[in-house]
Order: sequence, then C-alpha cells, then structure tokens
Amino acid sequence: MNVHSELDKLHRELRLIAAEPHCASPGKIIYHYTSADGLLGILRTGTIWATNLFGLNDPDEVAHADKSCRDFLLERSGITEYRELAQRAIEIQENNIHLIFPYELIFSASFSFEGDLPGQWDKYADSGHGYSIGFDPRSLLNRFLADCVDPNSGSTANFTFMQMIYSDDKKRELLQQLLAHAYTFWEKLKGQPDLDGDRMVDHVATRLVYWMTEASSLFKTEDWREEMEVRNTNPNFRELHLGNAQLNKQFRPSGNELVSYLEG
Repeated sequence: MNVHSELDKLHRELRLIAAEPHCASPGKIIYHYTSADGLLGILRTGTIWATNLFGLNDPDEVAHADKSCRDFLLERSGITEYRELAQRAIEIQENNIHLIFPYELIFSASFSFEGDLPGQWDKYADSGHGYSIGFDPRSLLNRFLADCVDPNSGSTANFTFMQMIYSDDKKRELLQQLLAHAYTFWEKLKGQPDLDGDRMVDHVATRLVYWMTEASSLFKTEDWREEMEVRNTNPNFRELHLGNAQLNKQFRPSGNELVSYLEG
C-alpha cells in the first residue's frame, strides 16, 4: 500500500464532504448591503472586496466555528470507537491549527439571496440609510478569477459561491460525516503491516481537523438565519498555498488593525 497516495485520497474525499455539497449556483441576482461610502467605492473602482476571514464584520464567526468543532470532538471523544482519533484531533486543533490551516488565504465577499431584509439593512447598510446592490453572480466570479492566478500552473483561485450553514443539527451532521469517514479510513490503515500506528493517527487526525475547520468556516449562529447569506469564497486555498499563487492582496485599516482583502 502506498500510504502517501492513500492519504491524498483521504484528503480529496474529505474535501468532497466538507465543501462540495455547500457550493451554491445562484441563478438570479444576489445582493450586497453597504453604506453610501461603500457604494461610491464600488462605483469608482469597479471592484468589490473579498475580505480575509479575520477581517469580517462579525468577529465572533471564527470563535463560533472553532467552538463548534471543539465541542463536537469533545463529545465524540467519549465514544469508544472514536476516542483515540477524536482526542488526537482535539490536541491538533488546540496546538497546531495555524500550522496546518492557512487562514491567511481565505477571502470572502458576502451576499444575500434577498435584497430587502431588515436585519441586513440595519447591520451592514448604515442602519437603513445605505444601499442594497444587485449583482450578476457569474460576472462576479469572472472578476475574482481573473485576479487570482497561480503564476506557475496558470490555475485560478477557483472562487465559488458557498451557502452558509445556520442549523446546529446540520453542522453536527456535517462534522459527523467527516469524522466517520476519517475513522473508517484509519481503521483500514491500522490493519496494514509495517505501519507506525501513532504516526498514522496523526496523519489522519491532521486531515480531519483541516477539513472540519474548512467546513466550519461556513458556520453561523441560528440568529443570522434570516440573512440567507451566500459567500463568494475560495475553497481550494490549500492548493493555492502549496502553489504560491499570487493573490494580489491589499490592505485597509479596520480600527487599530490592517485587514487584507482582494479586489474583484
């Protein structure tokens, strides 16, 4: 058995579970709520910003995603069959997540399927004094793809629309699918001769945490269900990271910090 090939296969399979089912294909106009200054910026530059994950308007999103994964793994670590894999995944999440998961390469622009939502006006459009701008989703994708190209391979950042997940039950179902698939894979490897069991559980747990973290980047609390958000984001950031794609990042001030973004 070629272990590296098998681990690459696991990576691809977990990606299919984590990302593919939540890709959205908006067939109608989608809406971006913004202030008057935001509208003028879009009109003057002909661009819209995809902001780094840590620079989004709601700073609690990342904390909610991390907590969702951690609580799930803690619960599953109490189940005998999952205990070893879940406990190792918890250790990786707590100690090494920034080494294996390139947060700096996740960029997102947020839109809604509805153009007249009271909560969106209040939160993002200057308390109702701003604007709700309609966009053709295909044109948006083309703009972002043109600006995010790997100079070595010529491949693009593969921006796509991803549907946010609000239901706690659906979040748990998705995390369970990832854990169950990784556990089945690990069980198969454990039966192979001449394999270091401790190293293999590390490899499998690392890939599990990676894709649980990717999946949880779509998690928002049920309080935000009304917004019906879809994000134009780049789910293949690992490949970009490995290929040294030039993302043409820029920076803007946000309070006392600088937030990176892409123009599309």
